Amino acid sequence: STTSKTKGLMRGSGRIPTGSVGENGSGDMGADGTGKQSARFFGLGAEDAQSVVYVIDCSGSMGRPPQKFLLAQKELIRSIQALKPNQTFFVIFFNDGMIPMQGAEMRSATDGNKDEVCEWIATAFSGGGTNPLPAMHRALQLQPETIYVLSDGLFKGEYVREVQQRNRGEQRATIYTIGFGDRSGADQLQRLARDNGGDYRFVQP
Repeated sequence: STTSKTKGLMRGSGRIPTGSVGENGSGDMGADGTGKQSARFFGLGAEDAQSVVYVIDCSGSMGRPPQKFLLAQKELIRSIQALKPNQTFFVIFFNDGMIPMQGAEMRSATDGNKDEVCEWIATAFSGGGTNPLPAMHRALQLQPETIYVLSDGLFKGEYVREVQQRNRGEQRATIYTIGFGDRSGADQLQRLARDNGGDYRFVQP
């Protein structure tokens, strides 16, 4: 039931990269046939995750060849379309600030909601700097079970420590991270995943 705009993006130039597998990464890009994986993004799987937030870098560097942002959009749409109706999801892009999808709460993954959000994703574009903190604060406020973070950059400040301090208690989210086409931020992304119960992988577009 994907809309024409989203279908156009999916048919556009550029492949979804299988990537080189980083620490604890998986090479499987598709849904888990066993049914044990309820959310997957660039090969990283979250088992039985009923609520998922995607935090995606849309800074200027993501728009440079080889079309990193376009490839991230495609995989984001694929991941969302694979969610089941009993799951909930939210999408936040970030550059200098955050660009969240419309609405204050998580959305159930019905066909209508998925198509509406995927059409919005297809209109997004890259530009600006790189500051993940506002987006991460928003993601944690939603109290999801799983957060995916994708970026190609190195972040300033002690954002990893601040996220860990905020991500505590019974509502603690598992955070998975993807380094996308640039290893400069690998140490930060590895720490972010490790300190919050998730996995990291590097993907080369």
